[in-house]
Amino acid sequence: MSRIDHAPLTAPRLLPLIADDESLGSLLNSLGCDIGLLDARGRLRWHSTHWAQRLERLGLDCPDVGQSLTLRGTPDSQPLERGGATSAARDFATIVNRVLLGGQTQAEGEIAAHERNGRSKQTSASASADLARLTEHPVGIWDGSPSNVIDLRTKRPRSGASPMAWVNVTVTRVTPRLIGIAMRDITGLRSHEESLHYLAYHDTLTGLPNRNSIHHRINDALHRAIRRSTGVGVLFCDLDNFKYVNDTAGHQAGDRLLHEIAGRWSRWVRETDVLARMSGDEFLLLADDVAGPTELASLAHRLNAGLSPAFRVDGRMVRISMCIGGVYISGSDAQCLTSESLVAAADAALYAAKRRGDDQLVITDLSSPPGPTTPAPDVA
Repeated sequence: MSRIDHAPLTAPRLLPLIADDESLGSLLNSLGCDIGLLDARGRLRWHSTHWAQRLERLGLDCPDVGQSLTLRGTPDSQPLERGGATSAARDFATIVNRVLLGGQTQAEGEIAAHERNGRSKQTSASASADLARLTEHPVGIWDGSPSNVIDLRTKRPRSGASPMAWVNVTVTRVTPRLIGIAMRDITGLRSHEESLHYLAYHDTLTGLPNRNSIHHRINDALHRAIRRSTGVGVLFCDLDNFKYVNDTAGHQAGDRLLHEIAGRWSRWVRETDVLARMSGDEFLLLADDVAGPTELASLAHRLNAGLSPAFRVDGRMVRISMCIGGVYISGSDAQCLTSESLVAAADAALYAAKRRGDDQLVITDLSSPPGPTTPAPDVA
């Protein structure tokens, strides 16, 4: 799922014509962001009203003009000391320091060094020429450089339905001696992204992971099994005669039954297991770190026990059974397997179980040497 990127803004070419910090800040602020301007040593030159508020939510106090930005509870000896700050404030300090300390040309570095030492020594002709060139053609504040752009999660000023907010921070040089920090609220955008991500990887009826999600999780489980020399099991479950429930009680009743089954199973499985809805009346259980087919069979019996007692749907009691196809693989034999091949093997075992009738279980051991296909009399 690709995330939605907010397009970087571009500073206008009028920047060399702006004479003072306030006019420059007002111009940049009109582009839709809250703006703060720092000098090359990290001292505040100008800021918009809302910029100060956003800074405080990140865990920083807005200094007076001419003072350096510092994190709360830290000394003022250096701009943006990081000790004891919130995670958002530390990340903010990182990208600001990256521009303050790493974005200088050789000419700027020489000038800053002379200023720190209280000297007015003339720089070399090449350094002066370099500085003049940069002054004539300043770098745009939103140049799209990903290293200077970050999304930070902050606390809202008042309690509400969601106590957290998201702020996009962009930091770069406006002129050789001026740093711009732009901030804008992207809570709505991030909330939309998270909703899309949830819909892409979860079943809307049951809230369980869906087919896309479980394939990612199976691949992760296979990698862990190879590293740790443990086993992985998959149980493919298909409810028996579910169509009869839909035909006699209606599809809404069938949906409610699926929701009840998913909720009951979610309370019965181990914390390390992942239950997913594949489609219709088909579910899949990923069993991470299982010792072998016998333990996998015990998990299948546990799922079946979750179908008892009967479910009450629309005032009527509904009893239902299922067939399960399982597959086990040891970590030492999982190098050539993918989630698709493991699910396909479990689907084949499910097909073998359904051929025997209702309420059946078949588990296949894929370990080397090849393990047996183990039918069980029934799932109960």
